[in-house]
Amino acid sequence: MVLHVDDVERILRDAVEHGVLDEVSVNAAVGQMRRADAALDASREAAHDRDRKIIEAVGKYNNALSRLYAMLEMALR
Repeated sequence: MVLHVDDVERILRDAVEHGVLDEVSVNAAVGQMRRADAALDASREAAHDRDRKIIEAVGKYNNALSRLYAMLEMALR
């Protein structure tokens, strides 16, 4: 089972309502979780962007190599 930040926050807020946890601590914990979640999302986006750039670079390299190969074939005729 996967718990999302919103699910965890609901559980913690419920604990505050029942006097089990204090609101200041919960606010701090929820804020920390949201920042960590945002950082994780940003790292995923950066990795995706990096992968996209690598794919584009490999595509350009392949195009250049194909052109060179075609030129070499013409030169050898």
